[in-house]
Formats: sequence, structure tokens, C-alpha cells
Amino acid sequence: ICKEAPVLRRERLAGLHASAYLASKFGVLSMLVLVQSALLLGVLAIRMHFPSPGVVMPAPLEIYITVALSGIAGISLGLCISAASSTPDKATSLIPIVLVPQVLFAGVMFALHHITRVLSDLVTSRAAVDALSAIVDLNRLDTPLPLPPEPDHAHTPAVLLAAWAMIAAQGLLFAAVAWWQLHRRRR
Repeated sequence: ICKEAPVLRRERLAGLHASAYLASKFGVLSMLVLVQSALLLGVLAIRMHFPSPGVVMPAPLEIYITVALSGIAGISLGLCISAASSTPDKATSLIPIVLVPQVLFAGVMFALHHITRVLSDLVTSRAAVDALSAIVDLNRLDTPLPLPPEPDHAHTPAVLLAAWAMIAAQGLLFAAVAWWQLHRRRR
């Protein structure tokens, strides 16, 4: 978005609305994510065995939905960063600041307690990990270390649907912020 600022300004003079511009970007990039997610899972299915029963649907479909939703939320976050930045260099410099918390607070590298647990609810990756863990029933998998069951990884519809809702809500929030940034620049 920031790279096309001069084009966007010119198009606005012709009557282009921020929502139409953002929807076109979002639509094209979302289609790419849907195809990439299907290709990724197709390649993985060649070498891996996916569990057949999921939580509410077949597991491969639930995994696809989780990966696609996470990718679309990532697109929204990227568009939000780009809309908030005045130059591509500024947008690029913000990427590590946004991606590092996604990795740290996903809940994979270390246990999250107290404030880190609260902060983990703000990142999309945590909800994606919860959804994928619920789908494969991570609490029942054999592990070399005896780990206590994680309630956020329970193989229940409530956990899966809550995680999907969190991913979708964050994606919508990022898209709304991107729209607001574009709409604000219009003035």
C-alpha cells in the first residue's frame, strides 16, 4: 500500500474509496493464501499421515481452515503495517517488531504464565497453535517428557471454534485499522 501511495492518491481523485482499494488488495492476496495453503497441505499429505477424525469435521479440512484463516489474518496484519507506513522502508523495519511477538507468544517455545499468557492472546499465532493442537489432540500424543495436559489444547469444539473466532477477529481488526489508516489519509 505504501509503495503505491502516488497511484492511490491519483485514483482517489477519480473517486476510488479506501474500502474498494483495500478490498481489491485483500481479495487477490486472500486467493493466493487459499491456494498456497492447499498446496502446502497437499505436499505434506504426501509424506505425512493426517488424523482422520477432527473435532467437528475431518481433520485435514480443519487444518486447512486453520492455516488459511491464519494466512488471511497475516495478510490483514501486513496490509495494516503497509497502510500505517509512509514508505516501504518504514514498513519493512516494522516487520520484525510485529513478527517477533508472534513467535515468542505462540506458546510453543516455552510455557506462558501470568502477563505472558495475557499477551499471548493478542497474537494470531497463539490461536493458530491452539486450533492445530486441538485438531491433532496434542494432549493425548506420546511425548518423551511427561507434560501436563494443556486446557487450551483440548480436543473439543469449544477450543477449536474459539481459536478460529480469535484468528478471524484479529484479521478483521487489522483490516479495519488498515481501512482507517487509508481513510484518514484521504483528508
